[in-house]
Amino acid sequence: MTLRREREPVFRDGDYLPLKVHGEHGEQVVAFTRHLGEETLLVAAPRLFGGLTGDHGKPPVGEAAWGDTWIKVPPERVHERWTNALMDETFDTQARGEAQGLSLAQLFGTFPYALLQVQRGTATKI
Repeated sequence: MTLRREREPVFRDGDYLPLKVHGEHGEQVVAFTRHLGEETLLVAAPRLFGGLTGDHGKPPVGEAAWGDTWIKVPPERVHERWTNALMDETFDTQARGEAQGLSLAQLFGTFPYALLQVQRGTATKI
C-alpha cells in the first residue's frame, strides 16, 4: 500500500491511542489512531461480526448493519475532515452531544474497513 510507504514513520513510531466505540454494535469494532507530529491516522475494522452479516453472508456495510454505532474521537485527535485511503471517500467529524465522532454507517457504507487520514488543508481542529 502506497500510504504505508508514504507514512511509514507514523505507522512505525506514532503514538497509539485506542478509541471508544459507542452504540448498538460498539463491541464489534476495533478503532485506534496513530499520531506523530502533525500526522494522524485512524483505523477502524469490524470484529466478531458474524451476527451482522445476516442470512445473506455479505460483509456488514451501511446503516442496516451498523445503525447508531459511532467512534468517539478524543479532542486531541479531532479534525474536521478525514479521507479514507482505502475507498477515496471523505467524512466529516460530527458532534455527538458534547463529544465528536464518526458514524460507522457512513465509514462502513460500502466497505467494512477504514484507514482514515486527515484531509490535506483541513488540519485545523474543530
